[in-house]
Amino acid sequence: MATLNTLRTKYGIVLSIVIAVVLLAFILGDQLNNRRPQQQSEDFKVGEIAGKTINASEYYQAKGSIDDRNNRIGADNVADMAWSTLILNNFMEPTCAGAGIVATEAEMERIASRLIQQWAQEFAQYGLSQNDIVAMADQEWELRRNGIKQQMLESKLGGLYALGAYTNKLEVEDNLRNMNTAFSGRYVEVPYSVIADDQIEVSEEELAACYQSKKTKNAGLGNRTISYLLFDLNPTEEDLAAIEAEVNSAAEQLAVAEGEQIKTVARSFAGQVSPFIGYDNIPAEQAEALKSGKMYGPEKLDEVWVMSRVADKVNAPSTFTIECAVFDDKEQADKVVAELKAVDSDFSKLSAAVDTYNQTRDFNMMDEYTAKSFIGGKVGDVISYNEAGKVVVAKITECGAPADFIQVAQIVKEIKPSEATLDAVTRRATSFANKAKASAEAFQNAAGELAMIPRVATVSRGDRDYQTGVRGIRGIDNSRSVAVWAYGAEVGESKSFSLGNSIVVAMVTAIDNNEFTPRNDALCRREVLRDKKFAQIAANLTSFDAAKSKYEAEVKSFAGVKFNDNLLEGGEGEARLIGAIASTTETGVVSQPVKGNDAAYLFVVDAIDAGEQLDAEGIAKERIPLNTQREAMIRQVLGYALSDKAGIVDMRDERVM
Repeated sequence: MATLNTLRTKYGIVLSIVIAVVLLAFILGDQLNNRRPQQQSEDFKVGEIAGKTINASEYYQAKGSIDDRNNRIGADNVADMAWSTLILNNFMEPTCAGAGIVATEAEMERIASRLIQQWAQEFAQYGLSQNDIVAMADQEWELRRNGIKQQMLESKLGGLYALGAYTNKLEVEDNLRNMNTAFSGRYVEVPYSVIADDQIEVSEEELAACYQSKKTKNAGLGNRTISYLLFDLNPTEEDLAAIEAEVNSAAEQLAVAEGEQIKTVARSFAGQVSPFIGYDNIPAEQAEALKSGKMYGPEKLDEVWVMSRVADKVNAPSTFTIECAVFDDKEQADKVVAELKAVDSDFSKLSAAVDTYNQTRDFNMMDEYTAKSFIGGKVGDVISYNEAGKVVVAKITECGAPADFIQVAQIVKEIKPSEATLDAVTRRATSFANKAKASAEAFQNAAGELAMIPRVATVSRGDRDYQTGVRGIRGIDNSRSVAVWAYGAEVGESKSFSLGNSIVVAMVTAIDNNEFTPRNDALCRREVLRDKKFAQIAANLTSFDAAKSKYEAEVKSFAGVKFNDNLLEGGEGEARLIGAIASTTETGVVSQPVKGNDAAYLFVVDAIDAGEQLDAEGIAKERIPLNTQREAMIRQVLGYALSDKAGIVDMRDERVM
């Protein structure tokens, strides 16, 4: 809902109308548009979860269940929710059940009751009927149920593990000592640059040994390297001029229009007329202009031009409480209206019994035709209006405080490339794609003809945007489809993609199926050089005098260094964990040579300040926050541990995504 509110704020009232329509479509769904991927006859492997092979049939079943509940949330969301459901069913629930942890039906029902009520209140602001609001809220719960259950299980499991956290008296004392004890002394620093790189020989065997000692599992097993060209679909100067001319023409006509003509002008430029709304539903700048009787705009906001005028205004009760009945046809409703007026508006006195219910309607966001039935209405009046193909007959039983409401006619002109521009860029991209598809060499040559340099990206199954969790190509918006295609493509395959504001033509140029991360000779050489230089320097670092004599090293001082300090006072020195090194050195004794990233060090601790000493009661008090911190760390680490234990291998590609 935050997204909906953001859209309303940015683009004004017209989007409120669109949103209400979309939300209604969200409920009703068009089963004719419920297109599911054509399933393959081969039941192939699409991934692994906790050692279990996930085949396409099981994945399709999970997707189909979500599609049956709602076919309006987008293919990407359905795919993500289906995969999460499989993780829940195949790993999270069995793992937690083994520890005696379950999400009970009673717990889920309590959460459902609270969230459904909250969502219903949010949906109500879009002027939908109570039945539609309830249906939407129920549907929202069905979609989110599994995600909420997984969060509950993770929270319970984290709480169970956190109970195992215990900090004893010795650990508290050790922690206090590390926090309070400060060390002062001297040190010398000998940078590795005193030995030139070309003075050190690095053999192939040493590089291989370095790689073997440092190599790690390849988290992106099956990485694809792609080359691609990006064709931006941006408006030209001619496009911008034409758009501005149309905006000026619309503004001139809207400014002089009066009464119903204001609505006609707005609609002639593909504009919209809002339901009756309060000024607080309008962005502040628009409201200020409209309250004064002026036209707002035209103003350029982001990628649109916006202008608006008040088309109608009325003072009416903000809410109406009604007793009502619903009928299938107008003739039947008209008869009931006439009969009600003859029996003091008492539904119980009708000649034929009808089902009635009570409802509160907000005048804010009422559509024009419904609002006309309520305008001027007072307690005791009988009215009728159309809603969702039915006729509602209502008796007004209570009216809220009166307020000012307006209808706003608004024109929004999107700043986008013309059809001619789109056609020209599309033709250019298509021509390139046809020439480039034969081979990597053809791809490079075709790019050269356009005087464009192909970009290179690596697509990894484990590579997700840290903010959204969505796979894609770094630097390209909405590029999930490119990444998904690349997972299943082979070297030399190419494809074109329309990504909204751009066209991407990509080719897979390499596949990395190594079990371990590739060897990085530059990194290994740097580490071998550092180790060899440190060994040579350390052999001569027997004392401060030796350091001064051999390397002209300057003796520097440090003060107030504590266990957790990584740098010396003033940010000098780069040896890691300076405090830890100092705390293990006896007073007046020269330390062993210490290997930093860029230099070798010697330390002498001259003085130790133990700091504040706590009694038994103080230590007991300090144990509480320390134990709380440990519990929080356990909960945090548990998430990574669970992810690692799940052993998730996501092999989905465009056949199943």
